[in-house]
Amino acid sequence: MGVTSIRGVRPLLQALAGLTFMFPAAVWGYGSLEWQQWRDYDEPGPATAAEPVSRSVRGLQVGDRHGLRFVWDYQPLRIRSGQPAHNGHLHRMALETRQERGAWKLYARAGIHATSNVLKHQEPHSDVWVGRLGLWRDLTASGGWALGVRGDHRFGRFQWVPALRGGFAAGYGQVTLDLPRMVRWRSPHGRWSLKAARQGEKWGALDDQRGLESTIRLEEWKLTLIRRFSSLYRGMGVELGAGMSLDTRVRYREENGRLIRQTLGDQPFLLVRLHW
Repeated sequence: MGVTSIRGVRPLLQALAGLTFMFPAAVWGYGSLEWQQWRDYDEPGPATAAEPVSRSVRGLQVGDRHGLRFVWDYQPLRIRSGQPAHNGHLHRMALETRQERGAWKLYARAGIHATSNVLKHQEPHSDVWVGRLGLWRDLTASGGWALGVRGDHRFGRFQWVPALRGGFAAGYGQVTLDLPRMVRWRSPHGRWSLKAARQGEKWGALDDQRGLESTIRLEEWKLTLIRRFSSLYRGMGVELGAGMSLDTRVRYREENGRLIRQTLGDQPFLLVRLHW
C-alpha cells in the first residue's frame, strides 16, 4: 500500500481540524489540537556555520473511549547550514492504543515518520516505519505502582529498557512517575502541571534528488509548565504552556553522505493546546 502524497494529506488534515471545532464530542469523542513554537536555536555545533535553526510543531490527536487514538504532527526543523539530505519538513502519523487486562497494562503504537519528500514521491524505506511498545504489571492490588518494559527510540536507536510507573502525594499536589522517561507534578484540581520528560524520535528522510535514503534523529529533555482552563465551550478546554528544551541534539546525513551530529543547545518554547 503506497503512502499518501503530501498534496492529499494536507486537505484531509485541514478537514479533520475543521470538524473537531464543529462536532468535537459527537464525532471524535476525545482529542486535541496543539501548537508549539521555539525560539531559534542560534548556537549550532561546530559541524555547521553559525546560522539559526527554526522549529515549531502543529499536532492533532483524536480517539475514543476504548483507548484507540490517531496521532499526527508536523514539525518544521529548518537547518539552513550545509547541505542536509532532507528538507526539514517532518511528519508523524500513527495509531496507538492503551489496553488493560486485570493487573496487566499494554501500550502500542505503529505508524509512519517521514520527511515530506518521502510522502510526496511515495518512496518509503525501512526507517520510515516506527513502532513503540510498553507492557506493565501492577505491583500492588490498588494498582498504584507497575513494573514493566518499554521499547522505543527515545534514547537514540530502538531499544528495550525497564520501566516503572506510579504516583504519590507530595506537598501541594500529586507526583506521577514514568521512569526512565518522565516525572510530572499536578496541582490538586489539575489546573497546573509541571513535567520533565526525555524525548527522542526519528524520521525517514529522502534528499531532493531522491538518491539518498537516510534518517534524521532528534533528542532532548523538555521541561514544561502548563495551565489548564476547562469547560470553555461544549466540553472544550485550553491549555497554555511554556517550557525549555534542554540539551537538544540532532543527527542526520548531508547530501554527500557525511553523518552530522549537531548540538543545538537549550531554547524556550510556548505551547497552546485545545482539548475536548
